[in-house]
Amino acid sequence: MPSRLTELEADELQKQGQDLYRQKKYQAALQRFNAILQQDRKPSLGALDSRSATHVKVGDLQAALRDGRRMIQEYKASCSGYLRTGQILQLLGKVDVALGIYNYGLRNVSASDPNKEGMSKKLVERRSPSSAKDPLAVLPVEIMQMIFGYLNFRKIVSCLRVSQFWRSYLSSLPNLWSHLDFSTGTKSIPTSATMTYIKHSKGKVTRASIQRLTVKNSILKCIATRCKALTYLEVHSGFNVSLVESAPALGSLKYLVVASDISLDAISQILSLCGSLEKAQFLSVITMYHAQWKGDLSNLRALSINARRHDPYQSSALLKLESLIPMLNNIESLVIQDWTYCTYSPTPLDFSTLRQLRHLDLTGLATVTFPRLPESIQTLNISNWHECHFCDTASLPNVDDANLKSLNDFSVACSSEFRLTDLINILEPNKGKLRTLNIRGTTELEYGDLVKLITLGYLTEIIELNMAGLPVDDKLAELMANELCSLRSLHIADTRITGVGLKSLVLKAGCKLERLNIDNCKSVSIDAVEWARARGIAVDFTFSESGFGKSKRVRLT
Repeated sequence: MPSRLTELEADELQKQGQDLYRQKKYQAALQRFNAILQQDRKPSLGALDSRSATHVKVGDLQAALRDGRRMIQEYKASCSGYLRTGQILQLLGKVDVALGIYNYGLRNVSASDPNKEGMSKKLVERRSPSSAKDPLAVLPVEIMQMIFGYLNFRKIVSCLRVSQFWRSYLSSLPNLWSHLDFSTGTKSIPTSATMTYIKHSKGKVTRASIQRLTVKNSILKCIATRCKALTYLEVHSGFNVSLVESAPALGSLKYLVVASDISLDAISQILSLCGSLEKAQFLSVITMYHAQWKGDLSNLRALSINARRHDPYQSSALLKLESLIPMLNNIESLVIQDWTYCTYSPTPLDFSTLRQLRHLDLTGLATVTFPRLPESIQTLNISNWHECHFCDTASLPNVDDANLKSLNDFSVACSSEFRLTDLINILEPNKGKLRTLNIRGTTELEYGDLVKLITLGYLTEIIELNMAGLPVDDKLAELMANELCSLRSLHIADTRITGVGLKSLVLKAGCKLERLNIDNCKSVSIDAVEWARARGIAVDFTFSESGFGKSKRVRLT
């Protein structure tokens, strides 16, 4: 056994071997590399790589391949072994095996390895046919513009790095840069890059979607001042202050969506400064102070002001709706959700002056009296009204006089104290024309009330019905099958229905039912569910499977 070399001696032999290799004295170089690798210790990556390359030069590809594989075995996280082994396999005519080695290497090599990109390029090059051509050079311009039109903003930016020709071509198509979408990025985007994208658009940026993760406050101001044609702005996080500061420059803005936390004061300023706004959505409002509404809001057609979810201290009184409503004289859609903290006020809200209001969603609004409503409403949602006293002297006139003759969709899910008489008063003006009804968990509705609702013709043209958590049984299911001939979607989770009722719904002649939700219906068997699915019904069904030990939840789809 040869005497053990010190590290200095091994380094000296490695240097001598590399010099001999450059001088094309391959046999002498092999002797040096062999001397290093015959030591009783982990082989040096450099010595293995050099000896493998030398074996290639002397024509011993199998020996070179053994060294390459040993490099992979000993240094799995390094690109060198994969690159060397792939090269030798290609020389042996095993191109497919070489591609597999490159693929395997890309999965194991650290992203910080400077040679990883080179290995990726080799994989792409070997997979590309020898006759591959640049599509920009052979396809008609119109076809390429159509193809690029299907790419999102992030992929278009990636295409800029293909080549100088691609960069020049893509930069000349302003329509590709009309939507600056920074909402899906994971890295910060330099201000200079944003300026470049705006320049590519040649003043045609009409939409922008941003989040704090990818852009700075200054970029929002830059977009506001330089993109004069901007009509749509979507803000996913941050920018509360800079959005207010940028508002005066947003003279063409028509649609604003703010998904990040924002105060009522900021909303008031934005609405007053952006006089061209037609639609505004504020999806996470947090505040401690009363709103001070001002300015001209006559252009607004749709407005959403939703309190931050799971925040119990957002009082509906802070909204000052009594001041806001008269300013929304042309509003068509109004959404005020999750303002759950109630401050008692005997004066009902008056929406009756909003003659163009079609969609009104007051889910979770803490109010003690039922509001006055306009006849124009087509969609009404008053779900989760736990504080409203529908039967007190302040509410009754508004419930009784609600002349909702255009109502198509109504939801009153989980609302306390809502009785059958209240429901009938609301449905009566458009009796039999309702398309969607959600009365899930409305505790005041009893079995007899549901029977009356169906037999008196209020649901003749109903398409979607949610009666989850109500006293629904097989007899009521049979009644629905006979009376509700237009029904396509039925939600009866947490009810007493069994497989018998399920079959009544499905077997009815002319049945149009497409979707059925029977979650937690303990008397329905799996066989009945599968039977319904076999007849084309999309059934949502969750059940508890109890056995020895802890029970578990299973969803059948």
